[in-house]
Amino acid sequence: MFASMINESIEKDDYRNTVFSMISLVCNLGSSVLLFGFTIMNVNVKYNYIILGVLAIVVFMICVFSNDMKSRY
Repeated sequence: MFASMINESIEKDDYRNTVFSMISLVCNLGSSVLLFGFTIMNVNVKYNYIILGVLAIVVFMICVFSNDMKSRY
């Protein structure tokens, strides 16, 4: 959903490719930081999955509400 919104808003291919590369870089860095943090915390694996699930739901809700607010105005 996020990628399609960006794809519609950017007309030049080189800008679009740069933006998608930056998004990929940020996502990979974010997941690496989360994994590193979980390794340092030394928490039970069950709680790691619960934390990741909660974070995924929060990000999903942010995307849904930001798209909903954008469509209203």
